[in-house]
Amino acid sequence: MSHLVNIFAVAAISSTLSAASVAAQEDKRSFSERFSYGGEVVGNFSPVDEGYFNELEYERNLLRLLRFNLALEFEASDRIAFLTEIRSDNFDAPEPYALYIRLRPWLERAFTIQAGRIPPVFGRFARQRYEIDNPLIGTPLLYQYPNTLRPDSATTELSEILQRRGFGVKVVYPIGDQSPHAGLPVMNSLRWDTGVQVRIGDDPVELSVALTQGTISNPRVRDDNSGKQVAARAGFRPAFGWVVGVSGARGDYVADEVGEVAGGSGAQTVFGVDLEFARNHLIVRAESMWSRWDTPTLGTGALTAAGAFVEARYKLSPGLYVAGRVDRLSFEGVATPGGSTTWDSSIWRFELGGGYYINRHLLAKVAFQYNERDAGPLTRRSLPAVQLLFWF
Repeated sequence: MSHLVNIFAVAAISSTLSAASVAAQEDKRSFSERFSYGGEVVGNFSPVDEGYFNELEYERNLLRLLRFNLALEFEASDRIAFLTEIRSDNFDAPEPYALYIRLRPWLERAFTIQAGRIPPVFGRFARQRYEIDNPLIGTPLLYQYPNTLRPDSATTELSEILQRRGFGVKVVYPIGDQSPHAGLPVMNSLRWDTGVQVRIGDDPVELSVALTQGTISNPRVRDDNSGKQVAARAGFRPAFGWVVGVSGARGDYVADEVGEVAGGSGAQTVFGVDLEFARNHLIVRAESMWSRWDTPTLGTGALTAAGAFVEARYKLSPGLYVAGRVDRLSFEGVATPGGSTTWDSSIWRFELGGGYYINRHLLAKVAFQYNERDAGPLTRRSLPAVQLLFWF
C-alpha cells in the first residue's frame, strides 16, 4: 500500500480531467467570478497556562495564540475546483493547512472526489473550517489534549509511560526520536491529512470515505511507515434540526524507526458518534470517541482512551450569545504493583463564555475555563480568556 494513495489520486484526477477540460472551455464566467477567498485573523489572550492544559504542537498554547487564515478557491469549471488554506500561527512562516482538488464527475449526482491535503471525514468538530464556528475559545479535549504516546518515540517499559502521566506536552522515550515533543491527541484538529476522499449523497443521508497517509491522531504529508488509514463517516438527518453522525477509522500510526525495533507496526482504531440539535435560538452539539493505540514495543497489546463533550450556544439577541461546554477525557486503567491506575491522567474541563458581534466582521469572545486532573505539572487550573476575531 506504499503508493496506494498516490495511485488513487492520479486515477481520480485522470478519469475526470478530460471532461473538466471541456467544461472549463465552455465556462464563460470571468476569472473574478470563478475565484473566491475568505479568512480570519484570530487573537487569543489569557494568563500563562502553567499546567499546559491547552498546549498544542510546537510549544504553542491555544489560549495565547495569534492566527492568520487565508482560504482560496478557484472553480475551473462546474466539475473541477482547486482549494487551499494558508495558515500562520504567532508569525511563523505560512504553511498550507489544506491543498486539494475537488472533482464532480456527474453534475446531476451528489458525488464528489477530493485529493490532496484534504478535510477530515471523521467526527464533526474538526470539519469546521473556521474559528467563528467555535462558540467558545478552547478546543474540546478529544481534539487537542496530548497524551503520553508518540508515533516516533517509544519504550519497552510500561512504568516509563506511567511516570509521565499528565506530562504529554513534552515526551521522549529511549526508542526512536530522542527530542522531546508533544504526545498524540485522540484526533488532531490542527493538521489535515493527505490522501483521497469520496463523498456520496446529501440529505437525508451522506457517506464520506477517505484513504490517507497518516491517522486521525497523527496526520501526515510524507508517509513515515508503510501503512495507510481508512476513515469513514455516515451522516443522517432524521428530522428538521437534527444531525446524527457515526464515524470509524483505522490506520498505522507507529513510525518505521519504532516499528523496526518492535518487529511490527501499530495501528490506531477509533470509533465516534456526533449529534447536533438546532431549534430557534439554541444549538446543542455532542460528540464521543473511543480510541485504541497498539503498542508493539510494550508487549501489552494496546492502550485505550475514551472521551466526550457536550456544548450549547444560545442567542440572546442578534449580536449576542452565551455558550458552555462540559468535556471529559478518560484513559484505561492498567495493573501496577501498587494497584490499578490509568496509563495517563484523566481530565475534566468546563468552559463558559459568550460572544458579541461588534460589527458584521468583528467578533469578541470571553470565556472562563476550569481544568482538573490527578497528575501532571499542575492538577487544577482556572483560566480566563479573551478572543478577538476578524473574518472576511
